[in-house]
Amino acid sequence: MRPRRVVLAASALVAALNAPCSAGAEPTAPYVVALAADGAWLVPGRDHLALSRDLPRAQVDAPELDAVRLVFVGFASAPSAVKVSALRANGQLLDVLALPALVAVPCPSHAAGACWGTPPLRLTPDRLDRDYPVAHERSLQAELGGELQVEWGSEPLPRWRVGAPRSPLFTGIDRLSLKLRVRILRIAPGGTPSIGGDSGTALSLARSEVLAASTIWAQCGVDLLGPSGLDVRIVDPPPVALVAVGCDAGLPASGGRIALRVRGHAVRVPTHAGEAPRVVAERLARALRALG
Repeated sequence: MRPRRVVLAASALVAALNAPCSAGAEPTAPYVVALAADGAWLVPGRDHLALSRDLPRAQVDAPELDAVRLVFVGFASAPSAVKVSALRANGQLLDVLALPALVAVPCPSHAAGACWGTPPLRLTPDRLDRDYPVAHERSLQAELGGELQVEWGSEPLPRWRVGAPRSPLFTGIDRLSLKLRVRILRIAPGGTPSIGGDSGTALSLARSEVLAASTIWAQCGVDLLGPSGLDVRIVDPPPVALVAVGCDAGLPASGGRIALRVRGHAVRVPTHAGEAPRVVAERLARALRALG
């Protein structure tokens, strides 16, 4: 019967928050909502939480953009044995927060009686941020695409998804994802990889670097691993005849001429001040295609 009670509580919660404020609009079972820093009430299953983009602050009441206060409604007294857990996108447990004693807080407008709340909680993308001493007791490591789970004793309460920043730019967007294709070059065709010394180590290093970068981009709602996972391969280097147009910063051309020989033919392509690297590269490509 426990799953049925949870479903009823979640249904009552959504109905209560969508109903007009009246004495008869109270839900019939205890539930939990989240109060965002901007004053919005976030409902499990309908709204999502976001990873923190602020530096940890020693003052509990200092405003943090993405911090949320969990508010327990419909309890006669402050609930005990409350546990908050962060789950990975695959459902595995990532982190658990032992909460301090709850304090009395204002209730949502539709609720009557007393409500009990946590300090503003921060969802952090990595362990270093989570373990920062001044905010350790109210921080929880979370994962983009994962969930925040609240339990009261042995009773699971509804969960929140962890998604993109809560801003107008991400309206209707849970998260952004892309497909990375990482290629590790061998030193020579059929030779050893250019990093790691062997294939296994090279692949491990590449995956570790992408995972480290993904924790940073997760704060912006961007999933670097994509829906089908990371594509990492070791490949032979390209031929020695490789022409690259532009610099790492993508600066415009200063003007001049590109001159090279292809199979005994002289190729000269002019460049003009202010042209983008792509424009110059397309002009060079047309000249090379003309030679067959």
